[in-house]
Amino acid sequence: MKKLIASIFAVCALAFSANAQFYASGSLGLNIVAIEGGSGVTCHLDPGVGYRISEDSSAGLFLSLGANSGFEWNLNPYFRYAFANVSDFHFFAEARLSFGQLRKSFSWGAGVFPGVSYSISDNIDLVSHLACIGVQGYEKTAIFRLGIVDAATFGIQFKF
Repeated sequence: MKKLIASIFAVCALAFSANAQFYASGSLGLNIVAIEGGSGVTCHLDPGVGYRISEDSSAGLFLSLGANSGFEWNLNPYFRYAFANVSDFHFFAEARLSFGQLRKSFSWGAGVFPGVSYSISDNIDLVSHLACIGVQGYEKTAIFRLGIVDAATFGIQFKF
């Protein structure tokens, strides 16, 4: 048991000693939802965590909490790849899955979200998702989603 606990502490110490590998993030978004049976505007807050795999790729998980006609939530694992870096700007594409609750029913989704981040310092980035293309399911309905304005989010990312 002592060896297991010592191994866990060693792995944690090694992981946290790596420079700027883990990050915490948060964003705020506004979605215009138009689904069979109704539509509405959803404001959501998205706290999350992630890990930088390499200079250009990262993986993470965030929880989207929102309100429309009631409380909504989604759990969103993602993989992000930066395909262009211009000075302090980093342009990326994010592949994302989504599982949660929308209007008291199970919802799911998958999509690609292009975005841009701007490095304020070595440890802080401003991050924005600009659009989305994908599929979303709700109750017995699956729809193709192409969102330009309604998928925009703005947030901040703290690397440690």
